[in-house]
Amino acid sequence: MQKMRGALAALARAVRAYWLYDSENAAVRRLVDDVSRQLRDVLEAQPDFVLTVESHGLLFGDTSVLETGDSAESIPHALHRDGIRRLEFLPGLPSSEVEGFISAISFGLHFAGVGDDIVSLLWRQDLSHISYLVIDTSIVESTGHTPPAQF
Repeated sequence: MQKMRGALAALARAVRAYWLYDSENAAVRRLVDDVSRQLRDVLEAQPDFVLTVESHGLLFGDTSVLETGDSAESIPHALHRDGIRRLEFLPGLPSSEVEGFISAISFGLHFAGVGDDIVSLLWRQDLSHISYLVIDTSIVESTGHTPPAQF
């Protein structure tokens, strides 16, 4: 569990750095490489690495592995806001996909309703070792009332 928490904490640092600095910045490159290495280590020990996304954190089974509260600037909150409910990482995860994942989350984290959200940014990355389950958050629950007549 410690390896998972460490990898996800490194992911959070890399996402913030990716937003603040150029992607070719040496510190950003080191952070991305660190996340890649840590996720590969996790996948060696836990090949079925599936996370449940809640607005306040990421869960592995019933255990919280990244808890951030309900802050609008947290990774779990942004993923949940955009409809992502599950993340799955597969063995053989290449660094290029880790960087694409970091990039999508970093830019999607600051999504304000205009432009691409995290789901569309992830979709553009064409990831084969990271999958995600998305629900449609635009569905409005019916109240059972008949709408007023239109004139």
